[in-house]
Amino acid sequence: MEKRTPPWGGHRPTTAAVLIAILERTTQKGAEFSDTDRALYAACEFWAAAMHGTLREHLGGSALLRLHAAEVSFAVLGIFGVARVLHTARQQLTDAVKPLSLERVTHSVERQLALTDEHVDQLFANFSKTQRQAAAVEFWTTHRKTIVGSSVHR
Repeated sequence: MEKRTPPWGGHRPTTAAVLIAILERTTQKGAEFSDTDRALYAACEFWAAAMHGTLREHLGGSALLRLHAAEVSFAVLGIFGVARVLHTARQQLTDAVKPLSLERVTHSVERQLALTDEHVDQLFANFSKTQRQAAAVEFWTTHRKTIVGSSVHR
């Protein structure tokens, strides 16, 4: 009997808040994605597509490139089981003897990720929490004198 998973309810609140902050920062003039922002965003987008069964559409005409980007992103986040699934998927698409169709590979990836033992959403949330804490420390370090100075003069 195949293991059934409940429908995916979306990213956890901590993850969603960090993703929104990333998008808001990138709309500011001159702002760019940091490497960790890029990894989290790419992994979350890929995961959402896989959990909603829209991975084929997400990959579009750049399947190998997007699979590789997602593989690297999951590895950066320490989600190595998912990274291995994506590495295998790329190999299946490019097999010199008998490559599999993109449709077959994406279906297999979606099924494998839905059944993974890795707690991906929790790992995203943990990483997001760390990112928020790092951003708070950076903000405090950058603005400490202004904040402390203004409260002293009141």
